[in-house]
Amino acid sequence: MVRCEHCNTGYSAGNGCFGCGHDLGRGLEALSPAWRRRFALIEQAGGPTFEKIRTLPLRERFRAAFNVWALFFGPFYFMAKGMWKRAITLTVALIGSNFAVNVILAAMGAPEGAADAAFHAGGPVTFAAVCNLAYYKAKVLGDWGWW
Repeated sequence: MVRCEHCNTGYSAGNGCFGCGHDLGRGLEALSPAWRRRFALIEQAGGPTFEKIRTLPLRERFRAAFNVWALFFGPFYFMAKGMWKRAITLTVALIGSNFAVNVILAAMGAPEGAADAAFHAGGPVTFAAVCNLAYYKAKVLGDWGWW
């Protein structure tokens, strides 16, 4: 990791500073301070792999890996951030897995819709847990793909 010459915050080479916004590429200078802080935490956690996430305090882990806005607004928040492909992919995956689990449970004799409650809670949590990393991949790594 390279250090910014203006504020001494770490940043990835070629991407720019998450602390002060100096020399940012790919439009990162337009990010809010909160997003720059989240991206810096993701960098400290080891980037997209989160291999060093345990080195962060629990509160910082939560900030790096969980997004409350995505919890409440799910695919709409993703689309507002320009990640419509990921919104579609996650929505279809959640609906498909809900259907599959309900079919399996029905075959086992469980009442109809037995898995629905878990998916009603699990869907928003999935969007919240994926959002920060997905936005990091999009803005920093240029990965605007489907997954």
